[in-house]
Amino acid sequence: MHKIILQDERFLLPFNERARDLRILNKPLWLHQRDVLAPYTTSEREIGPWDTLPEIDGPVLIYRDNLYFDLNYIKDFLAEAKKRDKPSRAAFSPDDPGFREHALPLSTSYTTYEDLYLADLWFFPNGIKREHSNFNSMDGIEPLVQDLQCIEAGYYHVPTYMAFEQGDLIFQVPLRSLIAIDSWVHIFIADVVFGLFTRGARFEARLKTEPLFNLGILARAMYEGKQVLE
Repeated sequence: MHKIILQDERFLLPFNERARDLRILNKPLWLHQRDVLAPYTTSEREIGPWDTLPEIDGPVLIYRDNLYFDLNYIKDFLAEAKKRDKPSRAAFSPDDPGFREHALPLSTSYTTYEDLYLADLWFFPNGIKREHSNFNSMDGIEPLVQDLQCIEAGYYHVPTYMAFEQGDLIFQVPLRSLIAIDSWVHIFIADVVFGLFTRGARFEARLKTEPLFNLGILARAMYEGKQVLE
């Protein structure tokens, strides 16, 4: 599969760096993107903001280089998009709590379409043709809505008066992640909530659904002479 990277030339304050060069989960964002997509893509090309899309045969994945996504999101996005005969574009429902609470605030990258928010991630199953030059148009492109599968994770050691009238203070932690990096706040969200906390949430999900995984942890704890939680 071919991969086309759309360059986002904006600089984020206060870093004075492009989003692609900032580190998330201890990697530059561009390297994280490349590692996630390595199992799926065979070639890549970068194009500038004013360049037109080249005509390419075969399946093509397009994304803007300020997007943070993880393997779980990409795997499910491609699996669903390949079932369709039309190009697909990643989309979010405003009812998705993870997107609404953590990704949408301070963002400038998402495009509204009907009652959805579109992200800069496309899949063209049959290649790019001349009619796709204006790929921001939704003509012939279907939105692909994927829920982030969020779970609620509470803050710790927070004074009760901070959440007196509006309920508990919580993070909406996704099991699959996609967020546009438009602000320094999104760096925190991608690195901690959509990154580190997501790894913990997936671990807990495996504990609840995979008996063999539980037995493996118990066996390792017995072998190492440690408590299970440790």
